[in-house]
Amino acid sequence: MSMKTPVSPAKWRRCLLPIAAGVVVSALIHMPVQAQVRTCESLVGVSLPNNTAITTAQSLPGGNLTLTAVGRTFNLTGMPPFCCVNGVTKPGPNSNVNWEVWMPATGWNGRFEQFGGGAIDGSISLTTMGQLLTLGFAVAATDGGSTGQFVDFVNNNDRQLDFAISSLSGDA
Repeated sequence: MSMKTPVSPAKWRRCLLPIAAGVVVSALIHMPVQAQVRTCESLVGVSLPNNTAITTAQSLPGGNLTLTAVGRTFNLTGMPPFCCVNGVTKPGPNSNVNWEVWMPATGWNGRFEQFGGGAIDGSISLTTMGQLLTLGFAVAATDGGSTGQFVDFVNNNDRQLDFAISSLSGDA
């Protein structure tokens, strides 16, 4: 029988931070009408806990779009109109977890999907986000806190912890 070392509450909080922003933004959809945010752009002013910040929020018209995430450019076609929210979570002094949340302007199917970039690639797949959005999902993704450079990953304890904890939550 193997004994697993329990994960400390502080580490679990780190695990939840990248997803917290997606959950908070998704929860805005369910708020009573009086409390709802009036525009996508007004999400920039929303205060989030634990060193998490919304850096941009903009309504995009849909159609054919060229978008950039974590230094990669994507050409997306046939996109529906949506709210694009970008943010960053810094659970440790050397952490930098970039994330995006996309919410359909109309036709939301009531479902939310979140995924990570995979391994230490340090990217967000806007192609996957676009595919899910066209199916009516609200969708969120993170770069796992990695730059995609192996040397940066092995020499940064915070990034290793961000990745390890994210993989426990199913985000990496």
